[in-house]
Amino acid sequence: EMAWEEAVEDEDSAHEVTAKSLIELIHAHSASAIEAYKTWRLLRTDAAHVFFKEIKDHGRVVAFKAKTEKAVENAKKAFCTKPENAEEELCWV
Repeated sequence: EMAWEEAVEDEDSAHEVTAKSLIELIHAHSASAIEAYKTWRLLRTDAAHVFFKEIKDHGRVVAFKAKTEKAVENAKKAFCTKPENAEEELCWV
């Protein structure tokens, strides 16, 4: 959620992020290969899809776009109403 807030507040971007740009945005350093891989895996989770939409090029995910606040609220409600997600930290608030 904090990553989404940072991506939305970044006025210099089109609210699009990649694994490497997300590391740079949050940690202020270039991403190592392992950090980029772990971030990519995180961005592909169902919980991350509450905040980010996949951007595809020829069927391949190339980046993610931060969703609007209203879209996040709606996605969070839908995500948290599923029984399998009831114990997710995202749904505790």
